[in-house]
Amino acid sequence: MPFPASPRVRFARNPLAEVVCQVKFPPVLRVDTEPPAAFQERIRRLFPEYRSSRPQLPLGMALPEDVVQMVFGGGAAVAHEFVAANGLARVSLTRDFVALSVQDYTTWEAFAEILAPALSALVAVYAPPYLTRVGLRYRNQIDRAALGLEAVSWNELLVPAVAGELAAPEVAAHVKRVATELGIRMPDGAGHVRVVHGLDGDAGGVRYVIDADFYTEGQLPPGGINDVLVSFNRRAGHLFRWCLLPRLHAALEPTPA
Repeated sequence: MPFPASPRVRFARNPLAEVVCQVKFPPVLRVDTEPPAAFQERIRRLFPEYRSSRPQLPLGMALPEDVVQMVFGGGAAVAHEFVAANGLARVSLTRDFVALSVQDYTTWEAFAEILAPALSALVAVYAPPYLTRVGLRYRNQIDRAALGLEAVSWNELLVPAVAGELAAPEVAAHVKRVATELGIRMPDGAGHVRVVHGLDGDAGGVRYVIDADFYTEGQLPPGGINDVLVSFNRRAGHLFRWCLLPRLHAALEPTPA
């Protein structure tokens, strides 16, 4: 991994806005044609609310359900959502992927504990022969104002390779939005990571986003991805901590994990 190993910590002022694990598999068409009742029963204790959505009709067009079925046919993709009572975690199921999204992430162990039933339900109910993609995405938002660092320049908070143009004092004060995308192949063949980072123009220049999507593709065994996800979790921590200079790292109030 091109990002150096560093001690795992927990930030009291957690910058994570969202963590998503998505698992893709060859399409299972009965996800579209049958209510996912058996899948729901396996995760309903954790995700009691249910929602679904279908392809959107053109604006202003309203048609009876039987006509919609004639237009779109039985092959119309359906997205099923199972939502936690607090609304901050959800499982999404479609014909070719299942995903867990969490907006109140605390630790990997807590995340893995609610991910496991969703993956087990996928295997038990739909029995995909293999997985085609496994991804783990961490979206961090660093808000200088919330951290009491609004008057501190980004080049004092982020390593130069990340701060980029924001490290140039003659330019930084005038930058309203910047975004950089990196595609990195992990040197040990363990997959890839797509990193998108930059200044959020909608937040008045005080919020910096670091979005890292780790993934691997191929024909992967449905029951054998835990080690892959644990590895992605560790690497995501190394990447994020590498981005931070000591002042920002301290402002996030780290404690040993």
